[in-house]
Order: sequence, then C-alpha cells, then structure tokens
Amino acid sequence: MNTDPTSLVDILFHIKLTVIKSECFNSNDSYSAITLDGANLKESRTSNIFLEQALITVTDLSKTKWIGLETIELLCRYCNIANADWSGARMTHTEFYNTRLTGCDFSSKNFATYCSIAEKLIYLYFINPS
Repeated sequence: MNTDPTSLVDILFHIKLTVIKSECFNSNDSYSAITLDGANLKESRTSNIFLEQALITVTDLSKTKWIGLETIELLCRYCNIANADWSGARMTHTEFYNTRLTGCDFSSKNFATYCSIAEKLIYLYFINPS
C-alpha cells in the first residue's frame, strides 16, 4: 500500500499549539503541541529531547548539538539547521520545508518511518532497519 501520510500542516492546524520560548529546551524534557517561531538557538547543546506535534518556523538551529533527539509529527519551515549534530535522532512523520540542512549529521540506525525534505513537496521515505 503506497499512500502518502496525512500532511503535517493538516494535523497541526487542528490542534491548539502552545508558544514556547527558546530557552525552554532542556535536556531530558518532553514537549508536546508546541510552536517556536523566530528563535535563535544557534550552537545550543542539549540531549534526549522529545518533541511531539511541534511547529518550528524561521528559527536558527545551525551548529546545534542535540544528541538523542526524538520527534513525532515535527514540521520545520524556513529554518536553518546547517552543520547541526543530531546524531542518534529518531524522527517519525517529520518534515523539513525550505529548511537549510547542509552538513547536518542525522546519523542513526533508526532515522525515520516517514520524513520529508521538501522544497517543492518532494517526499523521501526512510525505512527503519529490522
């Protein structure tokens, strides 16, 4: 069965998102139904963050080191994630739209069940190895 997953824009449009401040990202914390807009998190360091149903827009995440990041239904739009180290990331139903990803390290054997890196809605599907 080759059906496209529901668009994250459609999912996030129907829930109430809480606006958070960038300094709220702490190691070993979970965040659900959040939005972050226009933040500068360049070179931030943290580990074991869990993001679920999150919208991040126009945010500088370049050179961040977020080890052990886990996302479910994360939408990044117009962000800069260049040269970030997100090794060990586990991403499910995650989309990067018009987001700079040059030099990123997403190394993980469990990268994503569905991930899209889109400029013009071009989808890439990654399979978790068994």
